Amino acid sequence: MVVLGLLGAPFVVPHPRLAAAAPRCEARARYGRECSLCGMTTAFLAISRAQFGRAHAANRGSLPLYSVLLANQVCWWIFLRRRWRCLY
Repeated sequence: MVVLGLLGAPFVVPHPRLAAAAPRCEARARYGRECSLCGMTTAFLAISRAQFGRAHAANRGSLPLYSVLLANQVCWWIFLRRRWRCLY
């Protein structure tokens, strides 16, 4: 459910509000360098607008991570649907 909220939030909550609510990167704050997830919020917001080039520029791993999370949700939905059929 958390992943579903993560993937669905950019479609329901205004982007400036989500960007303001995103946590600050501790690696950047403490050590002055980016971590592997820096730019991921910006990238996910860009993906929700179908701006894939901008998402890739924000974080190269955003498209693969988003794809994996989306595939996970599809598999979860299929599992629940099959489980529901078995029960009834």
